[in-house]
Amino acid sequence: MMRNAAVLMAQRAALIGIGFLYAVIIPRLMGAADYGRFGLLSSVMTWFFLLSDLGIPQAMTRQLPERLPGMDLAGRRRWFGSTLAFRWMTGVVVGSLFVATVSAVLRDLPVILIVIFAGVAVVDTMVEPTFTWQLGQNRADRWGMQFLMRRAGYLVFIPLGYFASGLMGAAAAGVLVELIILFVGLRWAGSDFDPRELRIRDEVVMPMLKFGIAFYSGNLITSTYRYSAETVVRLLTHNYAEVGFIGITQNVYMAAEAGFLQLYVAVTPFLSQLQSGGQMQKLREWSARLFAVATMVAATAAFAAWYLSDAVVPRVFGESFRGATPNLRILGFALLAGVANSAAAMLSIVLKRPRIYVISSAARLVAFLLISFWLTPRMGSFGAAVAMALALSIAAVVGVAQIEAAQPFPLRRWMFSLLAAAPWFFLSGRMPAVAAFAVASAGYIATIFIARIIEVREIREAWRAIFHREEKHDHV
Repeated sequence: MMRNAAVLMAQRAALIGIGFLYAVIIPRLMGAADYGRFGLLSSVMTWFFLLSDLGIPQAMTRQLPERLPGMDLAGRRRWFGSTLAFRWMTGVVVGSLFVATVSAVLRDLPVILIVIFAGVAVVDTMVEPTFTWQLGQNRADRWGMQFLMRRAGYLVFIPLGYFASGLMGAAAAGVLVELIILFVGLRWAGSDFDPRELRIRDEVVMPMLKFGIAFYSGNLITSTYRYSAETVVRLLTHNYAEVGFIGITQNVYMAAEAGFLQLYVAVTPFLSQLQSGGQMQKLREWSARLFAVATMVAATAAFAAWYLSDAVVPRVFGESFRGATPNLRILGFALLAGVANSAAAMLSIVLKRPRIYVISSAARLVAFLLISFWLTPRMGSFGAAVAMALALSIAAVVGVAQIEAAQPFPLRRWMFSLLAAAPWFFLSGRMPAVAAFAVASAGYIATIFIARIIEVREIREAWRAIFHREEKHDHV
């Protein structure tokens, strides 16, 4: 377990580094308009890919560790082959739907380009169960390699494909990378993969569908929100440069949000142990502590977006993306709401209340669509960014209110840490941007500790709680 965890941490560090290079190289190479087209098709393709999973990944993750140890080789081959065949079938169906839908709506894009993007999604539907199979054998290190190989492969082959044949070459490079990853996954499956067993069996598929479909609605709502911004901007502005602006903005926000999600994932088992043991007072204290620490980190990121975007965006992404600067500033504020929204989702798992997650996710999606359809025609991608920020805020209020109704939590410390950030957003014009960011961050953190909203001891205890949890399960 600890070996897998160490490998996953190394993989995540590599992903961050490669992701930064990708964010610098690909947008600058393509420019705002072509990157807007590429990002739009990528986001729509990803949504259709998620539409095809039917909760199978969650079912495999939950059921494989229990079933695999008792299977003989023939049973393993049937299980693996049936799952792979079913996911390929759903991929072909959804890929065909993707081509028909996108070619009808985006008539300015070549159909062959749309077909190539569909090919990426179809191959990916087979990649996903191939690597999830490794989780069932306690090989999380191998499972994580799919993401690293994909990111590294895209970084190398997409620029080559774009130089060779523009967007079609870049899309074809995506198909090539997915095929390479699939080949590696099948090699790792070893004797468990038998091409003769590639057929759908009800006794394998139906139990997974019954289990996974419960997660499907919440995942679909969340993915619709995450991958709809570029589509909305394209439909309402018909300007691919604006699509590129919102694509860059959303990618930066999601990268920052992923950090908080990792924090929540790390402490969820610890909080679940408190809940299972009936230690509700400790659960409330730790939840408030987590809220406050996460808000402190989010506020620092918000300061960076507020003070540094003007200087960083053109240097990192290229001068053609300067128009994304206001979007990044407004979504910096959205991180503060995102902390609360993600924490509410975490606590819905701890308290075993999935309905809270589904309702807050639905509120976020509906709010975003209503507000963006009003603001985007008037303000372009900035209107979509404002809609994202407001939708996140609404979802945070809905989620936290439901958590409070289910189990009262002391949120005063979180609110104080949020209010303490407000004065530090008013340094613009008084000093250089870098100095303003440094002063705001240092001043805010000092305020947090001087006012004893958060104590160093509490941060140290949180780290120990996570570390000892890993240590405790090292024998698994």
